[in-house]
Amino acid sequence: VDSVKSLKFAVEKDSAGDEIITGMGVTPTRLTAQADALLEVKAGTSEACVIDLLMALAMTGEGTSYADLKVVLTHTDPKRILNETEKNETEQE
Repeated sequence: VDSVKSLKFAVEKDSAGDEIITGMGVTPTRLTAQADALLEVKAGTSEACVIDLLMALAMTGEGTSYADLKVVLTHTDPKRILNETEKNETEQE
């Protein structure tokens, strides 16, 4: 859980992603568009972003400008995100 909270997030201002991240007690970098959030990660000024799943799938992966980025979590419930993160951290140990 702490590893997710320590990441520097980028989100679209006043979006569902903004609500999820601030609900976790994290203050994200707030931008005017989801594409800007991806650009922040690509540029290295943020470590992660929260955007809509369809946009994430369309804009990342092979053949895109963001081929080096990947979708990691796809849940919209902050409690489920934290639980999934805890599960992944346990599996990596």
